[in-house]
Amino acid sequence: AMSRVVQDIQDAGLQGRSVLMAHTFVTGGAASDSEQEIGAVGGVETVDHTTFDPFNYVAVGHLHRPQSVGSERVQYAGSLMKYSLSEVDHDKSITVVDMDAAGDIDVRRVPLVPPRDLRRVQGTLQDLISLGAQGNREDYVVATLLDRGPVLYAMDRLREIYPNAIHVERPQWELSSSIKLPNRDH
Repeated sequence: AMSRVVQDIQDAGLQGRSVLMAHTFVTGGAASDSEQEIGAVGGVETVDHTTFDPFNYVAVGHLHRPQSVGSERVQYAGSLMKYSLSEVDHDKSITVVDMDAAGDIDVRRVPLVPPRDLRRVQGTLQDLISLGAQGNREDYVVATLLDRGPVLYAMDRLREIYPNAIHVERPQWELSSSIKLPNRDH
């Protein structure tokens, strides 16, 4: 379908410098959990970057991480904010593109620094409390607690240090052998 759209644009008389904007998944782009799965099989939901060869620059939307795909001419600007935990390591930016009279481009990214970032902290609850706030205490924080046993009021205690804590994960949680869970088969 995208090849057909590009061909129709060319048939209409594409001349001079050209910029295309499209909302699509270009093969090779790095996705995060924020982008909705299209669910197609065998790559039919993706478009090869060479489809856009007739254009000097292609501004693509859909993926939240700023990136070039296949060529500097094909760029995802990315989202302006972090929308899921899978974006914790994303550097958000604005993409600035300069194009000369010949259609040659220069791409640069201007970093965006939000007043509150989304980030992850990790350790036992007591270690996190003892260390105090690391970085901006106003950030949106996801805490990965490494405590192996029960922790009472984890979120309340964490919010004393990070008032905007949004989630607590417990990957190493182990139930004590003295705790009996009801048999759900009855």
